[in-house]
Amino acid sequence: MFHGSTATSSLITLTKTVLYKIPASEVTRKLAERPAGIQTLNKVLTHHTLLLKTRIAAQTSNYDKVLQALLHLGYLYGEEKNNAIYMTMYFSKKMLANYLQLSYATVASVCKRLSAQGILHDEPHGMIIYPKNDTNL
Repeated sequence: MFHGSTATSSLITLTKTVLYKIPASEVTRKLAERPAGIQTLNKVLTHHTLLLKTRIAAQTSNYDKVLQALLHLGYLYGEEKNNAIYMTMYFSKKMLANYLQLSYATVASVCKRLSAQGILHDEPHGMIIYPKNDTNL
């Protein structure tokens, strides 16, 4: 990305998003002007690297990956009340599959299992997660 090559990425957004194309030389120049910017960038990259290492090292089952992703999204975007997490922002199974690098069928199967266990209630307008129903949490 910063070596003159073209980066190709795909984005899935829940709301209208504006994407800006900024030359790498401009980013480098701005970082050089502000030493605190380089330190912040280093902290962010270090954090993301450690997070990735942790995920790779923790290679858990697909069930655990989907459940942990749902809980993480729930704590970020949901509202906790009555021993449940209510998410009005809907994350499709396809979005979860792409994020977790699993097949849609795998994520759909795990969600069906979570529903049968009373941990997940999947609705067209959002999800409700009941974390207390899972004895592994």
